[in-house]
Amino acid sequence: MPGAGQSLTETVRAMLDELALGREAAALRMARDFDGWTGPVDVSPKVIAAASARVPQDQRDAILWAHDNIRAFALAQRASATDIAVELRLGLWAGHLHMAVAAVGCHVPDVRYAHVASALVSVATARAAGIGHIVAVTPPLPGAPAGAPAGVPDAVQFALQVAGADRVLVLGAVRGVAAFAYGLFGLPRADFLAGPGNPFVAEAKRLLYGLVGIDIGGAEPCAAHGGAARNTGGLSVLKFLRTVTWQRVEPAALTELARAGATISRIEGMEGHARSAEIRLSRFAL
Repeated sequence: MPGAGQSLTETVRAMLDELALGREAAALRMARDFDGWTGPVDVSPKVIAAASARVPQDQRDAILWAHDNIRAFALAQRASATDIAVELRLGLWAGHLHMAVAAVGCHVPDVRYAHVASALVSVATARAAGIGHIVAVTPPLPGAPAGAPAGVPDAVQFALQVAGADRVLVLGAVRGVAAFAYGLFGLPRADFLAGPGNPFVAEAKRLLYGLVGIDIGGAEPCAAHGGAARNTGGLSVLKFLRTVTWQRVEPAALTELARAGATISRIEGMEGHARSAEIRLSRFAL
């Protein structure tokens, strides 16, 4: 475990290293030590259904109203992200495809508040993007009994159900983020991490960037913080998509492309590239 006097980065890195090595056992130990939680990690569909039934009707109506708005906007965003194919010259095509990543992890904070909005925005937006597997993690309620079926507020469970989470785990902070990145508790390794959290969560996401994609962290589920709005937007459908470019060269374009490519390669001092283009052209001519 991290020792006294360590910086936030050192502390979080040590925790991530411990979780990468100790995996589920380390995550359960941290849940016990930091949250006092020794109950089930998975929140079962039966438990979620029971919790949802306890949510007062006025709260249910508000959550459903918000979800419908979030989902409608997200679907409109997804529809706007269209694939393209352009014929630049005769026989020379280029384009791009917008492809949803396979698996997303959503962190829903935190022990002081029931973050219904975070649950809705992150999960419902990912679902509208076409993500195949969405998991949410959230810390247990403070003081929740160890034998409780779930340490998660009823309204948050209902919101996650409505938004379309495939699984809900009672894991907070660094251990929850690590579960996504390292594929703990039978999860597929996430391609992208979303959702706000405390400084430990934000630092864990920063350290894991590269292994997984991340949103911009901070305290809000959808806004850019810390000057990040200068170069990026908040959470949206577009964050869950990969834009993949492609090129297709038909016979009519080969000669011009090879000649231009060879000339530019020689300007750059890359004789090997130039000869490769010319060899390909000569082979095609045969």
